[in-house]
Amino acid sequence: MFWVSSVRRRPASFVWLVTLSAIAMVLSVLAPLLVRAVDEVTLAQAVHRAGIERTAIVAAADVPGGSAQSGLVSVEAVTNAVHGSVWAPPFRAVDSSTEYSWALRGRASARGTAAVAAPQTSCRGTTFVSGRCPTRNSEIAVARSTAGTTVKVGASLRLKTPTAVTLRVVGIYDDRSGMGAVLKGPSRLSRHTDSPAAPDLVVTLGQFGRLNVDGTASSVRVLRRDVTLDDVSGIRADIQRAQDETLTAVSAAAGTRVTSHILDVVDGVEPQRDAAATLLAVAALEALGLAWFAEALLVQRIGRDRAGEWGLARLRGLPRGRWLASVFVEPAVAVIAGCAVGAVVGVAAAQLAAGAVMGPAATVEPLQPLVIGAAVLSVVGSLVALVAASVRSARLPLSVLLRETAEPRTISRVALIGQTAIVLLALVVVYSLVSQTSITGPQVTLLAPAVVAVLIGIVGLRLAIALIRRVTRKAPRSLTGLLVGRRLGRAPSALYVAVMVTMGLAVVTYSAQTAVVADRLQDDRAAAYLGASQAVTVSVPSDVDFLQAVRRADPSGTQAMAVELLPSRGDAPSLVALDASRLTAVSSWEPAWSGLGAAKLRAELAPPAGASMTVTGTQISIELARVSDVGDAPPDATGPFLTMVVQNATGWHTVSFGAPHDGTLVSAPHAVPCADGCRVVWLGERRDGSDASSFATAMTITGFSTDAQPASRLSPWLDADRWRNRIGEGSDSVLTPGAVIRSRPDGLGVLFTGGQGDTASMAPKDAPEPLPAIVGPSTQLTRYPGIPHAFVGAGLDQSRLLLQEVQRARILPRMLGDGAVVDLAVADRVADPAQSAASDEVWLAPGAHPEVMAALARDHIRVTGRTTLRSVEDRFASEASPRSARLGLAVGAGALLLSLLGVIAIRMVGAAGRRRDWDSLRTAGVPRRLLRRVAAVETLVPIGLAAVLGVGAGVVAFVLTVPHLPLTRGDGAVPPPDYALAPLPLAATVAGVLLLIAVIAEVGARLELRGGRSR
Repeated sequence: MFWVSSVRRRPASFVWLVTLSAIAMVLSVLAPLLVRAVDEVTLAQAVHRAGIERTAIVAAADVPGGSAQSGLVSVEAVTNAVHGSVWAPPFRAVDSSTEYSWALRGRASARGTAAVAAPQTSCRGTTFVSGRCPTRNSEIAVARSTAGTTVKVGASLRLKTPTAVTLRVVGIYDDRSGMGAVLKGPSRLSRHTDSPAAPDLVVTLGQFGRLNVDGTASSVRVLRRDVTLDDVSGIRADIQRAQDETLTAVSAAAGTRVTSHILDVVDGVEPQRDAAATLLAVAALEALGLAWFAEALLVQRIGRDRAGEWGLARLRGLPRGRWLASVFVEPAVAVIAGCAVGAVVGVAAAQLAAGAVMGPAATVEPLQPLVIGAAVLSVVGSLVALVAASVRSARLPLSVLLRETAEPRTISRVALIGQTAIVLLALVVVYSLVSQTSITGPQVTLLAPAVVAVLIGIVGLRLAIALIRRVTRKAPRSLTGLLVGRRLGRAPSALYVAVMVTMGLAVVTYSAQTAVVADRLQDDRAAAYLGASQAVTVSVPSDVDFLQAVRRADPSGTQAMAVELLPSRGDAPSLVALDASRLTAVSSWEPAWSGLGAAKLRAELAPPAGASMTVTGTQISIELARVSDVGDAPPDATGPFLTMVVQNATGWHTVSFGAPHDGTLVSAPHAVPCADGCRVVWLGERRDGSDASSFATAMTITGFSTDAQPASRLSPWLDADRWRNRIGEGSDSVLTPGAVIRSRPDGLGVLFTGGQGDTASMAPKDAPEPLPAIVGPSTQLTRYPGIPHAFVGAGLDQSRLLLQEVQRARILPRMLGDGAVVDLAVADRVADPAQSAASDEVWLAPGAHPEVMAALARDHIRVTGRTTLRSVEDRFASEASPRSARLGLAVGAGALLLSLLGVIAIRMVGAAGRRRDWDSLRTAGVPRRLLRRVAAVETLVPIGLAAVLGVGAGVVAFVLTVPHLPLTRGDGAVPPPDYALAPLPLAATVAGVLLLIAVIAEVGARLELRGGRSR
């Protein structure tokens, strides 16, 4: 074949075209391969984290005592309708609807309550820590979390069901993983509840029937392997078949229901899949355009060297078919061969990149339709680039060929049209970026980085050509400058190589900056989510003041802070109560994320308050005058009663004085636990009962005293300015206050008004009401009438409490978008800390703090768990967006390799054409060293400037597009994004690439001038 002979004469051209075509194919298939791998891993991780509770298909039916077998038949029919290979065989069991008490014989302290479960046949797949599954009716198994260190195999357990039995413990099963997580409460899976109920005790099905207890029959299908994207449609069909089965006569008669939340898990991954595809598509489109451009430049360079050969063939009358074959067959074979090699290399590169970023579990799937389509597109695009680049050289007129040059000195009409189209496309893309808030799905904005890079390259090219032509008209300052300027001015199209380098460096810069910013945004989100470098979950004794204990453990206030977390309840949002005085020093959550400075935040959460009223002693006396009842109902046995609440180290204590009357009201002896001092929380009236009558009592308080404090010492309490109406659990609106306070000449005048079952009270001004709170962006509030920005919430003791929104934060510590943050010290003043229902945590600053932990241990505060910021960062970094951004570095690396190899290839292919120039200069007596310098500078200057320009183009593209990229979750619960450029990767890119270009220029110059002889 004639093209084989041509390859033998010019092997370099063929090899380089094969190489660039291979890299183009690698860049084409890399993105779809990586997107698929990210999607698969993200789905598998989401399903794994969801656990059995959210991924199993559960059919359940309530069964009366003694009818367990019939219930199992109805639920079995439902799960048998599930045929997918992803599901394990059904596990059928029945458990009681009620918990029953149990106790070990001979161990009075070993007792508890639990429901009773029985598998239909065996405990299939359940891991037993010790012992085995019950097989006889006299046997029982206990969950590991219930057994602890007290229940052992062989012990006798007394189960107090309606028919009390004594059973022998034959096994301790692991209730935290595998089928043990199903066996511990099959019916709870169908309800999907986070019930804190103890894991079930396990007996045989025969023994369960003897107990004659009501229960729930369940049939559970759990996943037998990781879920893949190909499984999703089958899972949807399985769930639909199971739901249809519940409508049959048998299942409907038994009241069978089916539950599965796996589709919620799968659908929750969809936004991450879209984000992954978008991030990789942006980089891949830019790299693919670069690849085709590089191939076109190389083919154009080859065509210029062979233009004379093709023109001579035309003049000699070579048949048109043979002539076309001589022009296109050789490069077409090179392109196809390169694409074949590139497909194999692309799969290997994708597997390597996926494994490096996502671990060995990540695999690529090369036979997916999207991958095949990308490969076909690469082949077609390469062939189109080949034809477009070859046509002009193949059709050069004879007059040009006689001048012995095929180098055009002007830009062709096609090139000019193409450049104009790029400019117009850039305008469209910029408009799209301005008018849209995000880049998602297939749209023109995906081309933004590529278009920006090409536009900047073209502008740079036009400016360079104009500058070179202007400089060459002036007197040269050096021979090197003269020779380089003349050569570039004579062949300005050589600067297209610089445009290629600009595009390549733009891809690298864009990919690197996107990856860095994606990781930074996830780190910021992790810092907000955890709230500190380390969060230590603790158990606090009821007689220990948690806040003060942490402050004693860290007197510096820079290492630890106390935090209490209360989940949402009803219309009350979730609550984070923290020590605001230490927030800046300890927390990883930035106060600026709330929209307030650190000092302003502390002032808003803990506003200045009056001095506390402290009572000391064991008995309190209150002197009253002019007491009158002005309510609808007269005083009776239900009240109203005068009441005071005081707070000491063990919490709030209620002191009752009985019905108010003129004279002195004295509490019962030793009813006041304030020998060491107590804070007055509130003073008021309450009335018991539930009828609709109200109370209203007017009185004048003329003195307070205790058995340790005379009235003269407590006389400042009679100042009306030291008291305020307390809303508390009282009226529905501040427009009807429970306490009206006035100063009177002989004391403190008060009118208490309330309804039956209400408390009307007043409180010292040492704590604000409503409680100031920073609210998350997505928090739904129930507004309270009469007070600006007030809303209904709950105290840490879950009592009804009013909160006041002082700021809407971009993100909250731990609660992210939904909840409220309050100051713990203030919260402890308006709710009983001893009755706190919140979980306790100690947040630690970076570093080890053994002294702090030792001090907490001395207060009997026990550590029950730890979470580090690093672990949260790793979990967030495993989401699709940051992974895709990091995988984009592989695309950037391919683009950089393509650019550098393109420079080398085009220079080597064009070396023969430049040899005549070097020979002429040698004949003119130009020294070899100067010629080598000219050859090096000819490459180094335009390519080096193009590299710098490319980095700038990448920066511009990044700045324009990064606010629109899906780099963070779409629920709005993210810190204010920090899109600042990362200077270190930027500097490393510029320095490294310039060094490589310098090496390429120097080595290329030496190779071009090798073998010549100086004259």
